[in-house]
Amino acid sequence: MPSVLGRNLGIAFLSLVPLWYIGFFGSYFFHLLETLIIACFVAAALTPKWPDPLMDPVASACINKKRLLPAGAQTHLTLVLYFKKCPTLQAVTESFRSLGNYERFHSIPIPAKHSCETSWKKIDKFEITDYIGHYVVANSAEREKQVNDITVGTLRPLDPAKSLWRVDILDCQDGDSVVVWILDHSMGDALSLLPIGLNMATTLDGKPYSMPTFEPNRGTSVPILQRLKSALADVQEVASVPTGPFDTPSNWNRNAEKKVFDYDSNRQIATIPDFDFNHILEIKKKLPAGYTVNDVFTALFTGTIRRYLEKTGDQNLNEKMLLRGQAPFALPRPQYPNKTQNKLAFVVFRFPVGLPSLKRRFEAIHTEFVNLKTSIRVPLLTFITNAALALGLDNPLCDANLQQWHRTSCIFSNVAGPREQLLLFGEPLLSFKPYYCNMLSQAIFFSYAGKVSLAMVLDSSNIKKPHMIGECFKEELEALSSIDSLGF
Repeated sequence: MPSVLGRNLGIAFLSLVPLWYIGFFGSYFFHLLETLIIACFVAAALTPKWPDPLMDPVASACINKKRLLPAGAQTHLTLVLYFKKCPTLQAVTESFRSLGNYERFHSIPIPAKHSCETSWKKIDKFEITDYIGHYVVANSAEREKQVNDITVGTLRPLDPAKSLWRVDILDCQDGDSVVVWILDHSMGDALSLLPIGLNMATTLDGKPYSMPTFEPNRGTSVPILQRLKSALADVQEVASVPTGPFDTPSNWNRNAEKKVFDYDSNRQIATIPDFDFNHILEIKKKLPAGYTVNDVFTALFTGTIRRYLEKTGDQNLNEKMLLRGQAPFALPRPQYPNKTQNKLAFVVFRFPVGLPSLKRRFEAIHTEFVNLKTSIRVPLLTFITNAALALGLDNPLCDANLQQWHRTSCIFSNVAGPREQLLLFGEPLLSFKPYYCNMLSQAIFFSYAGKVSLAMVLDSSNIKKPHMIGECFKEELEALSSIDSLGF
C-alpha cells in the first residue's frame, strides 16, 4: 500500500484530469500532468511505510539520534518535583504503576534505516520497581548537584536496554527533598506528559484534579492580501533560517565560531527562587490592552540577557544585534487511550536585546507574537517535516534542523500549570522545575499554585558565568515591578 502522503498526492494529481478534459487547462498541460502523475505513483511506491501510525518526527529523531544527531547529544527531559517531606518509596512506586498503561513506558524503541520505520517493542518482563530508586543526600547543595548531573546526563544515564525513563527519589536530610523523573523526549511532549502526571495528583482535600482548559487567542482577522503577504514572508523565513546568518557572536552565544556537529556536554543548570505570579500580572497592568503574560515573560528574559551582556562587557551589544530564540509549539492531535505522542514545531523569534528602551522592547516582542497568531509557520514546518520523513529524507531534514539550531541562541517557553497546590505521592507538592538538556541553552517558565519557577540549562562553553543569569533576572524583575510606567 502507498503511504498516506503518496495516496494524497496521487488523488490530488488525478483530480486534475477531469479539469483538463473539460478544457480548464490548455492541451499543452496534458504532458506535464501525465508526467506528474507517473512521478507521484513512483514516489508513493518507493516511500517507506510507517509501522506505527503514531510515530512522530521528534520521537523518531530522538530514537535514531546516533545516526541523525551529533555524537553525545542528549535528548532526555528532567522533571524535578520538590517536597517539604520526602515521599516514601512505596507511595512513589504505587503512583508510577499507572505508566504501565502507556505503551511507550513498557517498551524499548527500535531504530531503523528510515526514521518513519522506527517502532516500539514491548518488554517481556516489565517490573516497575526496576525503574525507581531511593537515594539519601546530605543537604540542598548536594541535592542540586545531583539534579544538575542527572540533567546533563553524567549521573545514572538512561539504560538503552530498558524503557527510556527512570525515577530518582533524592531524600534530603537538611532541606527539601525531590522526586526526579527522567525520560527520553521520544516518550512524549508536555501535552502528553502533563495529564499523566496530573492523574497521579489530587487536590489537598483528596479530590481528583482536573486541569482547566484554555481557548487559544487566535487574534483578529486580517485582509486577504495582507494574509497572503504574511504567508509569503513566512515561507521565506522558514526557508532562509537554516542557511541564513548566525546570531551575532556574543557572551551568550558563539556558535558562529563552531562547526555544526561540534557538540559538547558543557551544560550547567541555573535557577532562581520561585516568585509570585502576581508580579507578572502587575507588570501586565502597566501595558496597553492586548499585551499578554507571554509578552511579559519574554520581555523579562530579554532584559535578563541584556543585563548579562552589559555586566560581562559584551562589545557587540547594539541595536543591530541579532539574538534569536526558538519557541516550541505543541501541535493539536487526536487523543488515543494509553498512547503518548510528541508533536512539536519550533518557531524562530527574536529577542530584541539590542534595544535600550523598555517600551521599544515590549513593542517589538508584542508585534512579533501577534504576527505569529496569524502566521503559517507552524503548519508549514509541520508539513515539511512530515513530508520529508514520509519520503525517507530524514538525513537532509535533520541536517537542516541542526543548521537552524546552530544559528539561533536559546529554546524558550512558558507553561501554565495548576493554579492550586496539589497532593502528589501523599505529600504537598511545593514546586516543579522542568529541564531539557539540549544543543542550545534552554529556559522554561512554569507557573504553579500562584508561583513561577524559572528552570535553565545553559551552555557554559558559551555562557561563562551561568549563575549570573539568575542574578540578572532578579534585577530585571525588580526593575519592572518598581517602575510606575513603562512609557506607554
